Amino acid sequence: MTAPSLTAGSRGVIVIDDDRDLGLLLERWIQNAGHRAVAFTDPAGAIAAIDSAPPVAVLLDLHLPGATTDQLLSRIRRQYPHAPIIALAGDNDPISARQAVALGASDFVTKPLERTTLLTTLHNALDRASLAARVAHLEHGVTRAGENSEPDRHASLRALVREISRVIAKVESGDDSASTTAATSPSHVSLADQERATITAAIRRTGGNLSKASRVLGIGRTTLYRKMAAYELR
Repeated sequence: MTAPSLTAGSRGVIVIDDDRDLGLLLERWIQNAGHRAVAFTDPAGAIAAIDSAPPVAVLLDLHLPGATTDQLLSRIRRQYPHAPIIALAGDNDPISARQAVALGASDFVTKPLERTTLLTTLHNALDRASLAARVAHLEHGVTRAGENSEPDRHASLRALVREISRVIAKVESGDDSASTTAATSPSHVSLADQERATITAAIRRTGGNLSKASRVLGIGRTTLYRKMAAYELR
């Protein structure tokens, strides 16, 4: 497959699989779902593209001839610690899917691949990465007291809680293809961790005033108390 080019500064989903036909199929599935996607059979070509343009996510075959998959996975994870990496796992791979997760993969799907399962896994990984980035941004802002006005901070917290609730509802809606293995990844921040961090930030910012914190978060005090008990917050 001729290596596609990515314009510097652009972002897309990178597919790395030595099976040309499968790579093109995945590329088409992802593009039809509304994302940019480019497929590579050559790990060197994929790395060159990733070096020139940060990926939105990476789909990585765990059985690449001539490539040390674990080293490739670790390299991408070090270079882009927040980009979701989804392992494409088969029966005879040199490393297992769970080993891939331990090395930094956000999640995995098993071959033969099914379109709905793959896209659901990708979308959930992108949602989690987006929330993790927003939580990190929020926590950075909270520690810099006075940088923003009080209403702006409160609006950011409420928006984040709504987004977390939306993704939690999506994952818990009964979609069996939503992955539960990603939480074992050391680079992954779970939805529960994100919600806990948001609540903690609101309580800290309001000086421990739970009534005010509940208003900031846009939830009732009873709901706040229940979540504090669930997350063992005091």
